[in-house]
Amino acid sequence: MIGGVGRAERNQGGFVMTRDCRGLEVSGGSDRALEAINHFALALVSQSGDSAAVIAAAQLERFAREQTGNAARIWRKIGLAQVQASLAFAQGDWARSAQLFESVLPEIACGGGSDEQRGVFSQSYLLSLIGLREPRAGALLRQWIGSRTPLPLEQRWLSKV
Repeated sequence: MIGGVGRAERNQGGFVMTRDCRGLEVSGGSDRALEAINHFALALVSQSGDSAAVIAAAQLERFAREQTGNAARIWRKIGLAQVQASLAFAQGDWARSAQLFESVLPEIACGGGSDEQRGVFSQSYLLSLIGLREPRAGALLRQWIGSRTPLPLEQRWLSKV
């Protein structure tokens, strides 16, 4: 089983993630491959504008469409959107990035990876909203910080909202 079952929780960034991964048994080592989605998407972000990243994303899309059963849901709905959102983020397409991250963040834990890795996607979503000058970015950032003293990076982000 990938992730938890039917519970809502907040990740380290304060974003609600449903973690409803019920029935997502994936056989044949695919669970390890699902965790690789996080690493692949992070690599895309670091390769901003690189045509190899675009080609790799297209290959992943073809792979995702070939999956069946529970693996199809994970790869198509979560993994593919996660990679597309990361690529849009790397290309500075804040609107597409924000829209895709918003659709996938509640279920992102079903794709595996650590809290810290999922936190990077939450931060990318927040930065996309900041890039769009969305009013909700400030509220989301203040929720993220909570009652603690903002870190220097968070202070920089606060100055932009």
